[in-house]
Amino acid sequence: MVHVSRRACHTAALEVHPLTPSRWDDLVMLFNGRGGSQVRGCWCMYYRRSGRADIPTGMTYGEHNQRSLKALVDAGTIAGLLGYRNGTPIAWVSLGPREDYASSRSRP
Repeated sequence: MVHVSRRACHTAALEVHPLTPSRWDDLVMLFNGRGGSQVRGCWCMYYRRSGRADIPTGMTYGEHNQRSLKALVDAGTIAGLLGYRNGTPIAWVSLGPREDYASSRSRP
């Protein structure tokens, strides 16, 4: 999934950085911004799991996915790239090797 905020339509250069633990708060800020309602539920975990996951009691689907993505990042997985304009996060793309995506494991 690619998410680009509406602020992305400026002329300043785009800087791209891997999502690391030190950039986690930037992703949260981007996802919590205007237009981020869809990504706040999925947190780009849907395809990594091949569908919806069982949710622990007392937790929403979005909270579970956010914690799961954070755990990947904290473990050193580069789960995507953040785009910045003038130091502000404005874009996100989830990426990784095919084997990281459960839905692709059964495909050649």
